[in-house]
Amino acid sequence: MDLDFINKIISLDFFLDAATSILKKDFEKFKDSRMMRIETFSLTQEILEKYTGKAALLLFFNLGKMSADSIMEEKKIKNKSVSNLINEAIDFTQQRKWIKIIDKKSFANEISITTEWTLQSKNRSKTNYCVCSFIEGFFEKVLSYSSDEKTFSCKEVKCLARGDKYCEFRIKQN
Repeated sequence: MDLDFINKIISLDFFLDAATSILKKDFEKFKDSRMMRIETFSLTQEILEKYTGKAALLLFFNLGKMSADSIMEEKKIKNKSVSNLINEAIDFTQQRKWIKIIDKKSFANEISITTEWTLQSKNRSKTNYCVCSFIEGFFEKVLSYSSDEKTFSCKEVKCLARGDKYCEFRIKQN
């Protein structure tokens, strides 16, 4: 019996349960039940992409947003400046080993975050597109809690999984 295959199925089953809970707006019931290893997260995304194509990226984007909502509400964080929120989000994602930061630059209406890897690009097969939609959704949603009452978008413009030397995210004010 192929244990690697069984582990993939268990990981996929776990992830589909999580995704279903989120889609049913039942995230609270599921969020503390089990933690997924980074390697499993990446592998699960890869398996889902095989069956659903890039539609899996939208699911991961929404998972990132739901995770941010849950964390921001749990920590009762709101009405902070964009700069403070982005720094807290970077610290949080690094502590959880979701990203490994290389650099952060702020411009007039844009923030650029460069990472050595993310939980979605690390240990990932090569693709011809950016895969780090969970991180995009997470950062985008975190900034919706700013005191500036502005909306933001986060887009990955470079991705390790695509063959770039690093992952780079551009966060822009809409």
